[in-house]
Amino acid sequence: MMNRLAAIFAALLAWRFFAAQDAGLGLSVDEAQYFLWSLEPAWGYFSKPPLIAWAIAASTAVCGESEHCIRLPALLLFAATAWVSAAIARRLFDARTALWSGVAFATLFLTSFYSWFMTTDSLLLFLWASSLLLFLRALETDRWRDWLALSAAVGLGLLAKYSMGLFLLCALAVLWIDHRPRLAGPKPWIAVLLALTFLLPNLAWNLDHQFATLRHTAEISQLDRKLFHPDSFLYFAAAQFVVMGPLLLPALIRAAVDRRAWRSDPRQRLLAIFSVPVLGLFLLLSLLSRANANWAAPAYVAATVLAVSWLARENRRRWFAAAVAVNLIMAATLYHWHRIAPAAGIELGRRTDPFDKLHGWNAA
Repeated sequence: MMNRLAAIFAALLAWRFFAAQDAGLGLSVDEAQYFLWSLEPAWGYFSKPPLIAWAIAASTAVCGESEHCIRLPALLLFAATAWVSAAIARRLFDARTALWSGVAFATLFLTSFYSWFMTTDSLLLFLWASSLLLFLRALETDRWRDWLALSAAVGLGLLAKYSMGLFLLCALAVLWIDHRPRLAGPKPWIAVLLALTFLLPNLAWNLDHQFATLRHTAEISQLDRKLFHPDSFLYFAAAQFVVMGPLLLPALIRAAVDRRAWRSDPRQRLLAIFSVPVLGLFLLLSLLSRANANWAAPAYVAATVLAVSWLARENRRRWFAAAVAVNLIMAATLYHWHRIAPAAGIELGRRTDPFDKLHGWNAA
């Protein structure tokens, strides 16, 4: 199974890399900002915790300062996240569910799009998935080394994006519902405390810089403005059918409403806890204020395994194959639109080119 998965991932990596070279996109404003940060390593920056700058610094130190080298961590980390998703499914279910989960995550439109750009999501999703796998191991073995490894993964995740804190809430919910005796012992609590200590240098940096990152994080939620925005809610909800895929998201919904399955099966319940509340939180935020389509991205680690486990249990091979095919078609259209559009007689411009803002920077 792992050999087949490795071959699929290698093919996807090669396609994405060479398609990106062919597209020749310059850095986005955010990516350029992250690159400038990487030139002066610190414990914090204006709008993000420091891990993205550190990752870019490591990548450019190895292969140079081209756009491809700046974005290389994203390409590799999304492939690694798909591999960890398969490992999660293998630990919870079986080899077939693991193979399907790995392929499904690797072909999500979320993965296809963000593999091309260096953002905090590549780091966050990899560390979220790794933390979930380590959490499963800690529940199974209750060894100190597994709890300590979990705390390190969560701590690094907090240095990637503050929304990693939602992982701790989901984990505590799982412990309270299905493993309550563990809460009487010291291991989970020490793991939480050690994870939070990773944030201390970043909090100290914020203290020295008028809490710049924390203020920016609060400002972009816009909760201090007029509440209740049904248009934003509808946009965010519709965007999730693109982020996960128009056929895979219905499978997730079907699995999530199967109360008999997740009530009787702790594996389904764990996956539901790590996905449904996170999606629900950002749906609520989109209604009250605003939420970008990718803000709920961490939910899709467990959500993909949950949806695929339902498809595998119901033996919906055709549904799964169609879901993957549709997502790949969407990705191919995005990757090669600069060649498809002229062939179809469409002139590329501000309204017809999704990457219009990224063209022209080199000339400028």
